[in-house]
Amino acid sequence: MNLINPWLKAMILFLAFCAGNNAYSQALQGNEFGHDWVDMGTSVMWSTSDVYNSQDNINGYSYYTFYGAQLAAEKWGGGWRLPSMSEFQELIDKCSWEVKDTGTVKVTARNGNVLYFKLKGYAAGTIRWSVLDSSIGFYWTSTKYAQRPDTFSYLLKIWVRGSVSKGISSESQSNGCFARPVIKIF
Repeated sequence: MNLINPWLKAMILFLAFCAGNNAYSQALQGNEFGHDWVDMGTSVMWSTSDVYNSQDNINGYSYYTFYGAQLAAEKWGGGWRLPSMSEFQELIDKCSWEVKDTGTVKVTARNGNVLYFKLKGYAAGTIRWSVLDSSIGFYWTSTKYAQRPDTFSYLLKIWVRGSVSKGISSESQSNGCFARPVIKIF
């Protein structure tokens, strides 16, 4: 558990930034409540991994309904939660996206930090698209779809057809998608 005072973290960030060297990207990585995070140049810090539950997985991947994803992220403790639609949009706008290998997209921030997103489809009822399509991935946001807030929510949709495409879309809250938590550190 990382118990560094938030003021001290802000001071470390400021000094690293003023130094004008690679310390900036090195200083902006850490661990909160047992989960690694990295700064991608957005308003929140991003978990380096998806939420995983060995009890609730398909072919080694954990798919969550909208409410299941929210609960799973919050169980990490310490303020971990699902990103909002606008926080995912920041990630889309501020980072470069490229295919790493089959079923994986590499996201690189301007400061050099990196995230990897897996593309293993989604689970819809008894149909498990995860088995069929490793060129598309869905990640829940915390933002509900305004026109149908009881049944639909927004998500990040990533797909590869030669190059990486990504955008915000809406999906039924009962479908199973991935969960990538974020946390506010400073």
